[in-house]
Amino acid sequence: MSPGTAISGFPPANAGGLTLVPGVYTASSTLGLTGTLTLDAQGDPNAVRVFQVGSGLTTASASRVLLINGASPCDVYRQIGNSATLGTGTTFVGTIMALTSITVTTNASIDGRALARNGSVSLDTNRITRPQSAGHRVGLSVVRAELAVVRTGTRVNQPADLGENRAPHCGRHRAGEHMVRSERS
Repeated sequence: MSPGTAISGFPPANAGGLTLVPGVYTASSTLGLTGTLTLDAQGDPNAVRVFQVGSGLTTASASRVLLINGASPCDVYRQIGNSATLGTGTTFVGTIMALTSITVTTNASIDGRALARNGSVSLDTNRITRPQSAGHRVGLSVVRAELAVVRTGTRVNQPADLGENRAPHCGRHRAGEHMVRSERS
């Protein structure tokens, strides 16, 4: 499938079994994932994928997103027009930005972020890891911030040792910018 191509088929469209190169992909209504979606960076360290979904994103249980050839979870974005639901045991990567809400069901994991604008992000015994961008160095000022996790059993992993001037999350920052990160208790 080529960048800029609409993912089509009878609703919900299923991205399982596809291998996608960098680019922007759109689904006018819903997008489903059953099985494995492979994201191939083709050796390009700046390869970015943007998925624009008109209504909803739903993954089946045990679905996964696989990154190959240098693909990074820092460079995968999903813009969802309504809500997203990750099925039980799903392994997901990238940033999910939903207009309404995001539900991450039992034992699903995200190597990235889950951001809901108008509603909630519901978690149930999940693992969420904030990925580090490979090699991006910045001037860093660490500020204590509180991290709230509302559901028991959900673990949010932070990088263990950032080292001096190491970026704590995805993103490309100019030297001298100030970053905020959550510290462990």
